[in-house]
Amino acid sequence: MAEGLSQVYTGMEQMTTGFFQTWSVFTISRALPEAGGDYQLEKTGTDYRLSYKDGTADIVTLLDRTLS
Repeated sequence: MAEGLSQVYTGMEQMTTGFFQTWSVFTISRALPEAGGDYQLEKTGTDYRLSYKDGTADIVTLLDRTLS
């Protein structure tokens, strides 16, 4: 039973950590890189794909023509 509970708590910790890592990108730091910064912007059909690094994280943001 202890092993099962350990797996549950480990899974909850991973889920919470993942949530806050994702959340912090949009609330603590900028949602988009600085103009003139190191990023790649690609047009994919009618959408745009913005790729850049934020620390050790690789960020990919998909935007439509209205940039939303």
